[in-house]
Amino acid sequence: MAQNKLLIILITIISVIAIISYLASPVFKLRDIEINDLQYISQADIKNKLAPCIDENIWLLTRGTIAKKLLKNKYMKAVKIKKKYPDTLQINIVERTPVVKINNNGKYTVVTADGFILEEGAMNTSCKVPLIVGTAYSFSDTKLQFPDKIDEIVQALEKIDKNSRTNINKIIIKDNNKLDLMLSSNIEVFMGNLEEIERKFEVYSSIYRKISGENITIDYIDLRVVDKPVICRKK
Repeated sequence: MAQNKLLIILITIISVIAIISYLASPVFKLRDIEINDLQYISQADIKNKLAPCIDENIWLLTRGTIAKKLLKNKYMKAVKIKKKYPDTLQINIVERTPVVKINNNGKYTVVTADGFILEEGAMNTSCKVPLIVGTAYSFSDTKLQFPDKIDEIVQALEKIDKNSRTNINKIIIKDNNKLDLMLSSNIEVFMGNLEEIERKFEVYSSIYRKISGENITIDYIDLRVVDKPVICRKK
């Protein structure tokens, strides 16, 4: 009986050693990192940040430690990490969307629609977003706050497609609470007052997609009467 118990213990020890040896073998060295498609964050930057993890044992890498390291990038809202055995990490990132920037004493601050600060004190921004001018703003912790009416503009801007939004170079707020856009192609868009601002941005986006898709050359777009948009073509 004692010999049987000793044999069982011996077999158990050998099995544990074998399992540990197998899990510690080169088969489980991290060799690949898969990342979902991203709009604002560079996959190459993420892989460079995680380069020290390559060739580490995948069993010993903790998801929490990796996520904490990645979430230092403010453009990341959330990250989900999955181990794909034997040698791959799958990383799914939810990005924050940059919407506008302000020029604060010669340096740029980039924010989301809810005012979360993505970049601050930058001489050049890492993404293309409209510059908003002619309005007051204030800082509160990690956020930038606009007056209510201007906040409506920012919220409406977030809802249009990325290409239409990034084509806007400048959003100009005038003293009488009227709004103009200056596009990257030096086309001016007269938006008028802030009434129906969300609809005006929707109409602008639709017009931009059309003129861009059909390569139409124009002088300006007038959306002051949103039901009767005017598109002035170059002669």
